[in-house]
Amino acid sequence: MFCSAQIETSATIETNTGFEHNIFKFPNTYVDSNGNTITGSDALASSFYQRFYARLAAKRTWRKSELSLSFSPQARVYYSESDASYSEFFTKLQYDYYFATNTKLKTAIWYRLKDREGLNADASDLAFPLGYNHYGLYSNLDFRLHKNNRSQLRLSVNSKNYDATQTSELSYNAIAGKYVFKNIFKRRMGYHHYGFELNYNNKTFTRAQNSGSDNFTWQDASIQLFYKYPVSKPIDIKAMLTYKIRKDNNDDAFSFKQISPALNLRYNTKSWDANFTTSYTLRNYETIEATNSNDEFLGELEYKYIQFNLTIEKEINDKWTVFLNGNFTNRNSNRTNINSVFFRSYDYSDLSLGLTFRF
Repeated sequence: MFCSAQIETSATIETNTGFEHNIFKFPNTYVDSNGNTITGSDALASSFYQRFYARLAAKRTWRKSELSLSFSPQARVYYSESDASYSEFFTKLQYDYYFATNTKLKTAIWYRLKDREGLNADASDLAFPLGYNHYGLYSNLDFRLHKNNRSQLRLSVNSKNYDATQTSELSYNAIAGKYVFKNIFKRRMGYHHYGFELNYNNKTFTRAQNSGSDNFTWQDASIQLFYKYPVSKPIDIKAMLTYKIRKDNNDDAFSFKQISPALNLRYNTKSWDANFTTSYTLRNYETIEATNSNDEFLGELEYKYIQFNLTIEKEINDKWTVFLNGNFTNRNSNRTNINSVFFRSYDYSDLSLGLTFRF
């Protein structure tokens, strides 16, 4: 960290080597456009990769204000699936104002560019291109309702333009709000946290296709309840339960209800920080049909997700940190029709080992 008058600058570089299984989240059996049945390893794109990341930041502080600017480019290069390689750029300009010791307003404008080929075969929402331009503005107000309370109110707007394909163009404008209510109290082993989080998101899509264009709106609303319990000085457990609904004004095409219990275990000391999260999600769509390979109706589409996430960081000194990241997702879908890759079951995993250096 360097300081010139009241301007502080910092830089971080990071790289990690890993293996990603089923990069595009395909089912393990499907029929291709030529009528051939593709199975096993032929159906899935998997590869070792190298990821490169950098962050440059500058910050100026005066009186009750703070202004910061950051730039974060990154790239992921796959060794055996070169067509899957991609790059990404993110920048943010942020202004913080401290009204009082416990009240802060944070406002930021940001932009993200992702240069990537292909479509999202996951289709948990829409089948959309993986490359896009995304930008937005948000304001956070952090405050306390009482001594042991930590609350946050967030309002944001953003726009996302997906890369055009030969047959369609897709974009949306969104407005969102979030409120977090958290109470804290201390016991012998540490601080307990409990509270809830409310989210609302309204996305208005514009889709242009060869057959014409249309507009539709998604309204997402969710509530999460959480409780963090300190097991010992370095270990705590956080339990979460989230309920989410979506209303699609396009004949409920993508409307659903979803419930997600999750559990997080954290081990945190001066030089170690390890997080393990496991979650289960049940999602039921209102109008999308699940079919088998004979196009027989099996009921409305239903997803069951099991997810595991692991992050371990070991700080060697003030400049160097070693980290291990792992992600696993199993999606079980009641749609078994092998004539399509969309709305199907799949397994996905990503495991990597990396190094961070701070200037």
